[in-house]
Amino acid sequence: MLMARLARKVKDKRLSKLIRCYVGAGIMVDGVRQPVSEGTPGVPVVVGASNIMLQDFDQEFRSHEHRFVRYANDIRVFVKSEPQPSRCSNRAPCR
Repeated sequence: MLMARLARKVKDKRLSKLIRCYVGAGIMVDGVRQPVSEGTPGVPVVVGASNIMLQDFDQEFRSHEHRFVRYANDIRVFVKSEPQPSRCSNRAPCR
């Protein structure tokens, strides 16, 4: 999913290939490379990846005129009353 979204924004194929290698590099455990099925190793890729992945989140919140602040993957949402966030779930967008 990350690489598909990245392809929409990054036109340089060399950079896309470098990021794909970095994301798929895995981790070292006791000197042995282990593949990972989720997550992103390393801070530089995490910050960039979170900004790419959360662009849809930003658009959805802006379309409903919600007030929020996001820096990388740190999000703060400000609402007028407590019941508002309960209308949102991971499966359905806020309305």
